[in-house]
Amino acid sequence: MDYVMNPMRTLHAGRHCGCGVQPVPEALGLSSTLEAAEIELAKISSSLLEPRNFPELNHKSVAAAIARGAVEKGLVQSQRFCWSATQKFFSGHPLLPLIRRTGISIERSLSFRDVLKGQQFLRHPVEAILMLRVLHDGWSQVTESLNKGTELPVVPSERANVPSNGNASAEYLSQYRKENFEVHFKRYAAQYVDLRKDFPDLTHTELMGLLPSHASKYLTEESLAAAGIDVPNVQKSGLRIQKLDEELAVFIRERARHLRDTAYPKRVSRWALMSGFRRPRVFSKKGLAPLLIRAREAMEECEEKQKRFKQRKEAMTSARKKPA
Repeated sequence: MDYVMNPMRTLHAGRHCGCGVQPVPEALGLSSTLEAAEIELAKISSSLLEPRNFPELNHKSVAAAIARGAVEKGLVQSQRFCWSATQKFFSGHPLLPLIRRTGISIERSLSFRDVLKGQQFLRHPVEAILMLRVLHDGWSQVTESLNKGTELPVVPSERANVPSNGNASAEYLSQYRKENFEVHFKRYAAQYVDLRKDFPDLTHTELMGLLPSHASKYLTEESLAAAGIDVPNVQKSGLRIQKLDEELAVFIRERARHLRDTAYPKRVSRWALMSGFRRPRVFSKKGLAPLLIRAREAMEECEEKQKRFKQRKEAMTSARKKPA
């Protein structure tokens, strides 16, 4: 092999697809940090294929380890999903480009909240491995967390002084709630108001899902309204559709820029632009598609017509030609 005549074949192994012919185009622009992360992720994935490595590994233990990491990083506090802390943690994380590439959506959603709380599984193995690595300082810490089993992290909570004889009847608990209703109502109502600020587009039911389960014993739509606290009704306000429209427009433009920068060999079609979005078939919904005004403008702007694709293809071909 004449490496002088074939300089593209002499790149670092971490930037190579493994076929021995040509490097992966997307890997050419990787920084040293991301290159090391890609290699580490590949090594971890390969090691987990060994049957003797974590023979009792299962979905529940992975979910529990993710939950422990989320609690340690402050993303879940007192059994509450803290979006502001989560957004700050992931937005400043050096592996954020790798997180996006693997398809993990960092968003204010109930499903992502359940993942961080260990109540939902990440089905794709690579996504689960990366999430474990991001939420821990090293793979050795991940190993220690996985060895702790499937028990979710327990956060101490306030409990009533139940009599030691064990005869805590329903009447006693009911009486306790009545006597302490105002104290607990004020505490949970304050959390409810804070959640409304952090999640302005969620319904009352979704907001209650972010609070401890026993908050429903004190907070209802009626009790909140009686206290002068406005209960959201985003189903009629259109805020959720507006948020989806803005999010999708940004995604389409970033996706188009990524495809062009990585020399995407095919036409940048609507399918290619929607690939990786959390709702890839949103444009096929007749009642919703006309409302996505910004997203449709972004799609018309970024979708590559045959003429423009031909021009880009010719430019890529001329750039790859060897100088005479």
